[in-house]
Amino acid sequence: MRMKAAIYTGIEEIEIREVERNEPPPGFVLVDTKQTGICGSDLHSYFGHWGQSHEYAAGHETCGIVVALGEGVTQFDIGDRVAVECFAHCGTCKYCETGQYNLCFNRTGVSPSMHGGFAEYTSTHYSGLFKLPKDMTFEQGALVEPLAVSHRAIARTGANSRDTVAIIG
Repeated sequence: MRMKAAIYTGIEEIEIREVERNEPPPGFVLVDTKQTGICGSDLHSYFGHWGQSHEYAAGHETCGIVVALGEGVTQFDIGDRVAVECFAHCGTCKYCETGQYNLCFNRTGVSPSMHGGFAEYTSTHYSGLFKLPKDMTFEQGALVEPLAVSHRAIARTGANSRDTVAIIG
């Protein structure tokens, strides 16, 4: 089956292409993309700041609806509304076992073989998905990943609602 995707093809170049839509492999979930944010990292790639040489569909601030399950996936059902985290983790390396899965040795993410939210469908390991509440809009769902980053940063400072803070950057 085919799908449309906005493919990064070089510095400041994106083309809409028909690409293969593969069924999810074991442990993976196929998501019908409903909303995707544009992250600063997407812009860094687009403007060539990271020396990217491969073609792919970016977009990791994504949410959508589960449309297919790879073998062994029991945590989600067809029709679930989900937010897609930027990386999926293995759950078994030393970092995953200590709750630092962002440092996972075996993490997977948006790549030439795994298109992101700038494609009609995205596939990711089930560990990188979170169910959305039924009353959350897809626009809000696309902000789950960046909101989680902000929440963690604030939590690490120990700041609370009575504190005054400066945000620089």
